[in-house]
Amino acid sequence: MPSCTAAHCFRVWIRDTRWRCEILRAEGLVFCFAVESPLPPRVVAVVDDDALFRTALLRALRAEGFAAVGFASAEAFLTSPPAGALCVILDVHLPGMSGLDLLRHLRAADRTLPVVIMTARDDAKQRAEESGCSAFLVKPVDSSVLLNTLSEIANHSGRPS
Repeated sequence: MPSCTAAHCFRVWIRDTRWRCEILRAEGLVFCFAVESPLPPRVVAVVDDDALFRTALLRALRAEGFAAVGFASAEAFLTSPPAGALCVILDVHLPGMSGLDLLRHLRAADRTLPVVIMTARDDAKQRAEESGCSAFLVKPVDSSVLLNTLSEIANHSGRPS
């Protein structure tokens, strides 16, 4: 099978994250090869102390093809952050270290990991944006809004969405 490295070749990732279509144009003909590709999972970390909400969000993200990992506190996230995470979805009001404190900690450590603040109260929006969050969403969040936000983050990071 030809390699998709030429300028006239395109790769299109198919949404289920296991397949890609390689399109090759040669001598006026167009060929499409469906290729199984073990893409690295798009890991999303969810830090929220509400166990029911966290579990529901993890299920929804996994149904969309994300490898979602949940944490009940900022401290638990810092103890074992997932390698290669696409982003962190973070609640503001957490026991112990707050979500904004975790965001500031990540920025102080020069971590460019995108952080989506998702909270039931919008009173922290200005502080979150000043601290460097990538997006600020108020619960309840429509799933299409969340998925669009994650897609934008993936596109900005160069990973397939």
